[in-house]
Amino acid sequence: MAAAPVELPALEGERARTAELVGDAPLVDQTGRERRVFTELVRDRVVVISFVYTRCQGSCPGTTAKLARVRDLLGERFGRDVTFVTFTLDPERATPADFAEYARAHGVTHGWTFLTGGKERLDKLRRDLGFYDLDPVLDADRTQHAAMLAIGNEPRGRWMHLPAALPADAIVRAIERVAR
Repeated sequence: MAAAPVELPALEGERARTAELVGDAPLVDQTGRERRVFTELVRDRVVVISFVYTRCQGSCPGTTAKLARVRDLLGERFGRDVTFVTFTLDPERATPADFAEYARAHGVTHGWTFLTGGKERLDKLRRDLGFYDLDPVLDADRTQHAAMLAIGNEPRGRWMHLPAALPADAIVRAIERVAR
């Protein structure tokens, strides 16, 4: 049964653009719970967004380990002032149970949501958020995904992308700049 649409209050400018790009159609988190991306996970928050394959043998485990280090460096701010949202690049195979195991393997407890759902929805979200290669052949190759992060301060309409390969302290400094 599809969830009833949530009517969002009128938003303007960059906030309206973010709400449109991120959307509010529900996806499923690592606990099996439906989550509305914009209203529950992005709106009124500073958020770090990533995309991974749970079965990736390349950059994804490194990206997630790096974000776990960033989480540690953020200390008490993590989960309170800054949250992480990770979407699957492999919705055909990534189940909530896969993400729950992936989260456990990386020591994730709170403040970090892993989402899976319909392929079309996730592919549109990935493209709308700029996580794609301009070359459609490379973009279609699952082994060629870039280890990127998007950091956003939704209330202020401030967003940036950066490589996940940066040192953890550089990512924390970027989060702090966007959060101002």
